[in-house]
Amino acid sequence: MIPYFLALAGGVLTALAHPKVSWSYLAFFSLVPVLEAVRLRPQRAFLFSFLAGFSYFLFLLYWLVPVMVRFGGLPLPAAVGVLGLLAAYLALFWALPVKIFVFTGHLKGSLFSAFFFAALFTSFEFIRAKVPYAFPWGILGASQYRELFLIQIADFGGVFAVSFLLTLVNYALFSFMNTRKKAFLVLCFLALLGAYLYGAARLETQFNGPAQRV
Repeated sequence: MIPYFLALAGGVLTALAHPKVSWSYLAFFSLVPVLEAVRLRPQRAFLFSFLAGFSYFLFLLYWLVPVMVRFGGLPLPAAVGVLGLLAAYLALFWALPVKIFVFTGHLKGSLFSAFFFAALFTSFEFIRAKVPYAFPWGILGASQYRELFLIQIADFGGVFAVSFLLTLVNYALFSFMNTRKKAFLVLCFLALLGAYLYGAARLETQFNGPAQRV
């Protein structure tokens, strides 16, 4: 039962990083419970990551139910059903990258695996935003909308660059917990330091640059 709880908790924690709650700091470690659930039962990687994604989108998109009832004229049970189907569809974009990651044998952890996981997860977020019937709501990086210094790295890839950083930190923390290798803490520190230093320099240039006549 513990892996199921971890998977669901990871999804809920990630949802809490977004509005209305906007506890943005949760996004730096909210995927750790999901990865731990997968580590405990790697043969169920798809199921656990799907459950995590399902709980995430269910909590994140709850507001669609009253919208569909009030403005779409749907009965409440039908609106709840539509939300469930949408959450299940979107959860596939969590389940597939995690399953691929485990299938390729990277779960045990290495510095390369950290970058591979971040690239894989972020790639599926990008796909989710672009495919037919795309629904780009809830991109992980969007949780940091208040963190002005951090989100300046969007210069390098939009909101997906922020997602990459968050998933990189999540995997590094997960790997440190399981291996105690200090290299993963160093990776977290350097990644965050680099992002914040770039953000500080970017904002300094923006606010203290030469005045522009309008």
